[in-house]
Amino acid sequence: MAHSFYIHSESGDGNFLAYRLKREGHRVKVFIHDKKARHVGKGLIDVDSTFRPAKGDVVIFDMVKYGKLADQVKAAGYKVIGGSRFGDMHELDRPLGHRLMRQVQIAVPPTKTYTLAEARAFLQTADKPYFLKPSGNMDSAMTYGAKTPKGMLRFLDYAQAKEGLKGKFELQEKVDGIEISTEGWFDGDRWVLPFNSTVEDKKFMPGNYGPNTGCMGNVVWTYASSRPILALRTIMRLEPILRAARYVGPVDINTIIDKKGTVWGIEWTFRFGYAALQALLLMTAGDLGEQLYQFANGQLDRFETTTSELGMVMNVSVPPYPTYHVAHEKAGLPLDPGILADPVRIMPADVFVQNNIPKLAGVDGLVIAIGDVGKDVNTMRRSLIDRVDEFEIPDAQIKNDLCERYYDVIGELARLGYELPMMGEGNV
Repeated sequence: MAHSFYIHSESGDGNFLAYRLKREGHRVKVFIHDKKARHVGKGLIDVDSTFRPAKGDVVIFDMVKYGKLADQVKAAGYKVIGGSRFGDMHELDRPLGHRLMRQVQIAVPPTKTYTLAEARAFLQTADKPYFLKPSGNMDSAMTYGAKTPKGMLRFLDYAQAKEGLKGKFELQEKVDGIEISTEGWFDGDRWVLPFNSTVEDKKFMPGNYGPNTGCMGNVVWTYASSRPILALRTIMRLEPILRAARYVGPVDINTIIDKKGTVWGIEWTFRFGYAALQALLLMTAGDLGEQLYQFANGQLDRFETTTSELGMVMNVSVPPYPTYHVAHEKAGLPLDPGILADPVRIMPADVFVQNNIPKLAGVDGLVIAIGDVGKDVNTMRRSLIDRVDEFEIPDAQIKNDLCERYYDVIGELARLGYELPMMGEGNV
């Protein structure tokens, strides 16, 4: 049965989802809030000029900070996925998000809020490495981990000169361990299975060098268990709070697990994660639109997502990415039509189609997310690189050692007694 969906997007991040729903035969419209990005996806999806969902639409918010609007839409009688003031508050306000973690007894690394002047005074005598964690939906490059207090002082000087860092921010003590995120989907009343975890690479260049891009790609797996240990120790503790907030959508927590097995909460994500959602959907069979409709209406028990394989996604960009502020200089760059040939595994991003030719829209320079499912990360990575090499994308950029740390993460999870990817229910 065909359903109607309306996606409210910041800059077209959710267009790949609209593209899939459209191919399944559902009615889909997308409103893109950023006026500079309203041509993204044209020729592929139906882009609306104003935000005007129709009666009966399931309204999806693909990005944080529109929670007030989402709550108003929900109050008007629409089914809403992925937007709420509750989610905005706890994702964008890091101190508040950490307070929520402590409320449900999730450990948080020693963290304190500072002004620039206060931070400089503190770092003069500090003897440990710290991470800078800005609040608000700021450029991911503003999240910075310094090796020494002096290195952080130099970065603060830069941040002030560029005026990219305003108001208060957090300095968080570095915790050594493996980084992993855990996600579940909550329908306003209960968790809808399966839970999943992600190993993500944020740094732009091989060897974990270069700027923080937010995501260069990732590996995702789902759990056969209905109560995986990582979920029990983190997001499942939110259940009564989420129910009281009537939150509907994905809930993700990024964590560090130290050598003793302690799970340290770093940050919440109350929205779609990119490119984790792309990887998760590669693993999801059947009619996704039907499943999302049932989820929004509280009628779904489990998504048709495999627990026996991994999902892997690699982002492919062109210069000047990740310096996306000047990406408009490459607007109109013609791209290989082959990127439209496999709409399941190749998901256009900063792209529009004109006269049957895909072109770069010039919003950020991220061309496609390309992915696959399988059982071995090294094999999948090689396959994705070979696939990218088939395309004529001028000056294509990828991370060719994507998620090499996956095997370190799995080794530590095994040592500490956590469930591993592709484990059956009986082994958990």
